[in-house]
Amino acid sequence: MVKKTPHPHAKAVKQVAKQSAKQAALKAGEFFIFTLLYAVPLYLIFSSTTFLHELAARTSQVFLSLLGKTATLSFNGVPFLHLSGLDVEINNLCAGGLELALLTGFIFASRDRSKAHRAKGIAAGFFFFTAFNAARIAFTINAFGTPWFEPLHEALFRAVLIIGLVTFYAIWNYWN
Repeated sequence: MVKKTPHPHAKAVKQVAKQSAKQAALKAGEFFIFTLLYAVPLYLIFSSTTFLHELAARTSQVFLSLLGKTATLSFNGVPFLHLSGLDVEINNLCAGGLELALLTGFIFASRDRSKAHRAKGIAAGFFFFTAFNAARIAFTINAFGTPWFEPLHEALFRAVLIIGLVTFYAIWNYWN
């Protein structure tokens, strides 16, 4: 009969792994808390103004013109894009405030990056997300009247924003 004896360093390896798991959990918790500390107030600020709504409407108007569509803009509390036979309200969900607040929170919470790198990330993220969101709105409007409109408008619009947010953050995080 063969007796199995533990490796002399097995206990030390398990202890290091356990300690490493605790450190990873603490780091993840810290990242989550700092993200919330930055994102929640920023989202409340974004929600209390129509600045992002107007920015989304105006940049969407540019993207629509690139797609060959003419849209006029009006304001009735929130911006409306008027196209031939279609009026589009740019509301809180369209404005991208939640995603922009989260992106800013993620970048601020990345305390392992320099302040300069984080500042550049927030500035680049704002410009990227403004264009990305406007393109998403324009492509969704352009799909009006097609079988693609409902899935684009009802489900994929949020997924596309989250994919854009995560992709930008990943590129920024790994860019040195």
